[in-house]
Order: sequence, then C-alpha cells, then structure tokens
Amino acid sequence: MIRFTGGPLVYFCMFTWWEILFNIGNGDAWDGFWYNNSRAVGMQLYPQGIHKYFDMFSWMGLWTFTLEWLLILTWDMLMPVTLLIPIDIWIAMFSTSWIGIERWFLWYVPWGFGLNTLFALIFDYPSEDGWGMLWN
Repeated sequence: MIRFTGGPLVYFCMFTWWEILFNIGNGDAWDGFWYNNSRAVGMQLYPQGIHKYFDMFSWMGLWTFTLEWLLILTWDMLMPVTLLIPIDIWIAMFSTSWIGIERWFLWYVPWGFGLNTLFALIFDYPSEDGWGMLWN
C-alpha cells in the first residue's frame, strides 16, 4: 500500500537534498534542475523504481510525485468508506467505458498462492498493451 512508502518527504531527505547540495556547490541547481550527477545520468539511461514514472531531478517532477502520492494516500484512506474498492474503480464503473476493468479483479485482488498469475498463463490473458503474461 502507498501508506507504507516513505513518501515524498523521506525521498527528499534521503536523495534529493544531498543531490541539490552537491549541485548548488557547482552552480547547477539554481534553475530548478539537478541533472549534473552520476545518479541522474544513470537513472536517465536505465530508469528503475520511481524514476520510470516521474522526473525526480527537478522541482516540477518532485512536486508532481508529491501530488500523486497525496491523491493515492487520500484514496487509500477512503477505502473503508467505499467498501474496500478504490475510488478510481468506482469512477470507472460509473463512466461510459468498462474497457480493462476486469484487469483490476485479475491483477489487483489478492487471490493468494499466485492463482491469478496461473490463470493468466493458462488462458493467455493480456496484461498491459496486449502483452501476454511473462512475455517481456
């Protein structure tokens, strides 16, 4: 769950603060971007973790991550009120398009013992963008 992550504050204290301090020393962080370090270059070449989805080497990217994290945290806190179904699933149920809603039940409901993965392998169910299970 998103609550178990440290969130933006922990990420800022562990990584961003030190990168900004390093780049202020050489004059590269005053414009709001701190790409002049080995970690930033590595994450641009081979992104992993949060760097696949957010630009964590700029104030705008850090702000976008913070807003997304707070939104998901709010949705998680409201789950007891919404019958333990996330709010985005409620929105999808009452919108005009139901395309892909069955994937929530297959991939995100904990079946236990990996039965959902086994089901997807046996019936060749596509996961994302038409990819089959374990094709990539």
